[in-house]
Order: sequence, then structure tokens, then C-alpha cells
Amino acid sequence: DYRRSHHCNCFCIWIRIFLQSVVVRGGKLRNMREIGSSEIHFGDYMKNYGEDKERVIEKYKRYLEGKTTFPVFFLKADNEGNLITYDSDVMLKMENKEIVGREYEIARRAYILSQSYTVQVTDIDMENGIVYVSHEKVRSKDRESLEKILEKEIGECIVPARVITVLEGIILLDIGGLGIPGYLWIRNWSRAYTQDLSDFVKKNDIIKVAVIEKNSLTSDQRKKYFHWSERDCYECSRKAIEEIDPWEKLGQSFQIGDIVHVRCRHIAPKGSYFWGYIDGIPEITVFCSYSKSNGEDVLSRKEIILGELYDACIYRLNENEHIIRANVFRRIENRREK
Repeated sequence: DYRRSHHCNCFCIWIRIFLQSVVVRGGKLRNMREIGSSEIHFGDYMKNYGEDKERVIEKYKRYLEGKTTFPVFFLKADNEGNLITYDSDVMLKMENKEIVGREYEIARRAYILSQSYTVQVTDIDMENGIVYVSHEKVRSKDRESLEKILEKEIGECIVPARVITVLEGIILLDIGGLGIPGYLWIRNWSRAYTQDLSDFVKKNDIIKVAVIEKNSLTSDQRKKYFHWSERDCYECSRKAIEEIDPWEKLGQSFQIGDIVHVRCRHIAPKGSYFWGYIDGIPEITVFCSYSKSNGEDVLSRKEIILGELYDACIYRLNENEHIIRANVFRRIENRREK
């Protein structure tokens, strides 16, 4: 009995200490005011939320009637490539084909989603609270205006163009980013010799070009490059807007015996040489040798790396014949092209 009484007393003391400690630890809560349920007007909140949804729908109705355009940044792309975002409880949805006028490749969803779009309301689903918008509608207006300008001023206008893709000998363009097909042959890239267009430009780059001719592709070329579009195609040129011939610039700036920084562009499959360009003048290709006159290599083949920068000495230069050659004698560490 004594033991039982002792254990009970100990247990009661332990409980009392525990409760006191809880009160002490909970003392910090005494300065905080508990918000009663009477102060949270759930009904009013839900009522206001519903009114807000109606107000948002009314806003887009006005946009639809007035053909108002506005910028949108979308939150997600679904499995079909449609873009979706929300304004309050209202869904804004742009279907795949309404982005650029045709269905894009699903593999490009991440890039498509990363862009901001100027859109126009095309329809409103009142029952489900969905507002349908279109970027293509907006583009079509601007596209018609630009096409009229190109028609009148062909050969005299310079426009920005987005690179759709870079192929062997030709760049396919989206003129003005409005879905107007354009193309640029390798011969029209620069007044200097261009060995490979991919050395200078890549997909989705924005470049300035002069529009020089309309519908100059053959029917076979048209089917090959622009089978997805029935619009007029425009030939473009970057060479036409070069302010100075790169070779003229080279002849004014360098001479035989000068030490220059050369960046490696193509490595020869055999032999002790590569093709590069003088840093700052990418339009001109330099023939670079890294062997001595006795045939001994100054650098090992392992030290020749694409994109790396090297010190070289010009030993032949003729801007009239478009020839420049240099002997490489040293690799410059930690100066690789990004």
C-alpha cells in the first residue's frame, strides 16, 4: 500500500509539473489574440469571390466587343500544347493552333511557355468560366500591315527576323516574328567567305536583314522549305546591310607579322592545322597552322579544341584575294568561347 501510495503521489507531482511547464511554454501565446469565428465572414467572402468572378468575366466581354489586345504570360502548357493561366477564378486558355497559326511541336512546349504573348479574346465559355484568347489573331493584323510595306518597299527595307532553323547553305526565317516566311542563302550572309552558317547564328536568334526579293524559290524549294505555309516567301540578305567589307576592315587593321588572337572554329581531320577567326572579326576565316617549318608540331593535337583561343602570327595576308594565314604558337588558357 505504501509503495502504491508513493507511486501515485509521484505520478500526481509529475503531472502537476508537466501542466505547469505547458502553461509556461504556452505563455507566449497569451499575447496573441485568437480570432473568433464571428469575425470571419465566410459567407461575405464567398459572395465577394463570386462577384469578383462575374466582374472579371464582364471585363473580358468588353475586351471581346472592343477587340482589345493585352499582354499575357501563361502558367502552364497542357498535354495538347494549349497554354493556360488564370485571372481570379477565370481560366484564360490559348489553344495550340492560336499561338502561331499552326500546331507547334509538343517538344517545344517549354520554349513556347517561356514567351509573353499579346492576345485578343476570341470566345467566352460562361458556363465553365473559360476565356479563349488568340495570339495569331493579333499577329495577323500586324502581318497584313508588314506585308503591305514589304510589297511597296522591297529591296529598300530592313526588318528584324527570327531564325526558324539553320540548314546547310540556307537560313529559314520568320520575318518580324509574324509568321511571314523568309530565307537567307549562305551567299547573302556576308561579303566575306562563309564556310558554315551555324558558326554565326542559331535557332531562335533575332537578326536584322534586308528584304531583297519576293517568291524567288522554285516550286521544289518551296515544298522543301516552306511546305507548312501558303504565304508569299521573301528572300533576305544580311550582306546588303553590312556597313563595311570585313576584308577591308582586316586590311586596315592588320599586317604580316602581327600577333593576333585566333579562335578555333573547325579542326582538320588530318594534318597540323585548323580554321579559325580573329577574335572580333568572325566573318573572316583564318587558316591556322600549328607546325614548324621542319614539320615538328608546336602544339599537340589534343591541345587544339573547338572554341579555344590561341596566339598566332600572321604570315600571309591579301585582302584582295581574300587570303589570310597564321602560325599558331600558344594556347591561351581559360578563354574558351561560351
